[in-house]
Parts: sequence; structure tokens; C-alpha cells
Amino acid sequence: MNSNSFVTNSNRKVTEKGVKSLGNNIISGISILVNCVGNIGVVGVTELSCATNQQINSITNIKEFCNPYFLFYQSHHLDQL
Repeated sequence: MNSNSFVTNSNRKVTEKGVKSLGNNIISGISILVNCVGNIGVVGVTELSCATNQQINSITNIKEFCNPYFLFYQSHHLDQL
């Protein structure tokens, strides 16, 4: 995530063996991604299944409590409040 945006692709990929070893650490569906190391606070949203690491906090299963795009928009603009 280089900027606050939609994440649709990644330069780095996980092999099928890697996916199996990650188990429950794969996120899927609409998820909000927040960078917590380096460019702290950079926010992205993805609709893809993906794996993240310690640098990314993920908010998943969002449809249960609010519109995920609203949450992304609000998170994206927190620094402007």
C-alpha cells in the first residue's frame, strides 16, 4: 500500500504451499487494511483474498456492522478531522 487506495494487486505473491501453511491468516471479502509500520496510518481496501503480515492490520467481516466502503472512507479521512 503506497497510498490510500483500493488494493487490487501485489508485487509479492504467496505460493499454494504458503497459503496452506497460513491457515486462518488469509483474509477474504471486503477488508480494510491499515499499515502499522513504516507509513503508519496508510489505509487501503481490498475485495481480494490475500495474506498480510505484521505490518498490516486488517478489519474483516465488515458487512455485519456497517457499509465497508463507508468505513474505508472514514478511515481514509481521519487525518482531516
